[in-house]
Amino acid sequence: MTSAHSWPLVDAPLHALALSRRVLDDRSRPAQPEVVLWRDAPALPDAVAAAVREAWRLDIRITAEGRPIGQLPSFAAVLAQARGEQIVRALSHRTNLVLPGARAAVVGDGAIAAALARMLRRGGARVLRAAADPGVRLQARLEGIEVLASDPETWPAVDYVVVTGEGTAALDPATVSGVAIDASFDGSGLGAADGEPARQFVTQTGARTWVVATPPPIADPRASTDLDRHLADVLVAASALVATDPATADARFAELVLA
Repeated sequence: MTSAHSWPLVDAPLHALALSRRVLDDRSRPAQPEVVLWRDAPALPDAVAAAVREAWRLDIRITAEGRPIGQLPSFAAVLAQARGEQIVRALSHRTNLVLPGARAAVVGDGAIAAALARMLRRGGARVLRAAADPGVRLQARLEGIEVLASDPETWPAVDYVVVTGEGTAALDPATVSGVAIDASFDGSGLGAADGEPARQFVTQTGARTWVVATPPPIADPRASTDLDRHLADVLVAASALVATDPATADARFAELVLA
């Protein structure tokens, strides 16, 4: 029996990752673990990575030389959706989040930024976008979203600043006002937040700037949530499909999620 705060994958290997089991349970075990390298995906906690490596002979690593998740659009979209939900949930639990009528700046070029912009707009916020890629800025404009200039010191006052680190340099919290949070997988979205604790998980870095602590994408098993397990599951499932056949991996991943 597992405790209320444990991750079933560690206590009873393979139990928690439903998508991955559908891919991997019936495959023959290779003599040596198959290595799959990703560039910008979330990392599995050591205990979970070890369990996957032992049970399924799959060695998942995050390196600068790895495959960009953008090469698998379906995989990237599912990861981004789950990460966006983590960030909105963190803002809700750690601040007095009120989306209707709020102004929220979303900073980044990639799938996470796009997912967060959609979520925040659905929640009633007025979303503004800052992006380095002209195509992303154009798409935002076509969707009726105000596009911000590259210099954050020229931005209008906003209530929330959500930074994904996708294609943009780390944002200095001192240059913005409002409640800021780093939505990147690796903590590269925001610069260091120096200041005084305002409450648990929140640091006040200026007269009108607060930085919310970023939830890890996939937490230690003892502190994991349903979204942590979902992120781990899609990462392992996509990795297994890439190890089997990179050319068909994304289409097969989409079919797996839709089934």
